Amino acid sequence: MKGGLIIALLCFSCVVGATADWDKVINGIATIVVAYIETLLKAGGKEYVLLVGKPNGTSLNYSNIIEGDIHFTRIYLYGLDGLVVNTQTINIQWNSSSQTLILGLNISVPNEVGIVIEDYDIDLGLINIIPLYGAGNFLVGGYSVNIGIYSEISFSGSPNLTYFELRPFLSGTKFDLSGFWRNSELSTVISEVLTIAFDAFIIVWDFEIDCITCAISSVVESLIHETDISDHLRERCQTICLPSKNTLIKAAFDGSLADFRDDISKGNVVEYIETGADYFTKKIECYLADK
Repeated sequence: MKGGLIIALLCFSCVVGATADWDKVINGIATIVVAYIETLLKAGGKEYVLLVGKPNGTSLNYSNIIEGDIHFTRIYLYGLDGLVVNTQTINIQWNSSSQTLILGLNISVPNEVGIVIEDYDIDLGLINIIPLYGAGNFLVGGYSVNIGIYSEISFSGSPNLTYFELRPFLSGTKFDLSGFWRNSELSTVISEVLTIAFDAFIIVWDFEIDCITCAISSVVESLIHETDISDHLRERCQTICLPSKNTLIKAAFDGSLADFRDDISKGNVVEYIETGADYFTKKIECYLADK
């Protein structure tokens, strides 16, 4: 497959080598490369792509907050065989004055796509109060996933990613948990509650898409450039996220979360976790009462 890509690029270069319209050259090469990447992401039409293909496990001990062992057989992605790169959305431009390559495209998976942790086996304690144990499978999926990508790469010197934006959308979620607390009925209830809760979160996601897009893109840029994630996040996204009507998002950018971090350092995190556990328990009780 790699050889086919190289031959296609060489043939294309020979055909257009005499032309002065480098925008067309770049667009043509980029279209071929994108088509090749699409084929790779689709994994040749396979139903799933292995991320971890053999039994694995780890022990956790984080500041006496969560402690125990996690094991699983494998982790895989599913649904990528339906992936589509919309060629009509491919936008490649070359700015000769600034020596900058601009690349934009749109990737979508119209059906369901997600990740599965297969044959998990966990034995954890949350703040030595809440036991988290079980064995089974855990699936997290999304429907009608759409990702817009826009980037600018400067070639005035060493190639450098000067701007990156990743804008994700999805219309629904799916959670399927089995074997949690060795209780199949409870696992089903938790799966349905999580699905309902995250579907409600999508509404918030749509309202805050500009801030979320900025935050995700900022983190990716920081990882690529190996810079401080927190500093870059504030520098790039504060003006976008601070006007948010969401209390948590506003707190993240106006400094209010400093109080929360102080509480954690003082050991008051137990109170937050107990409050969250109580809230989640009441939600499950209400759900069961309506069944």
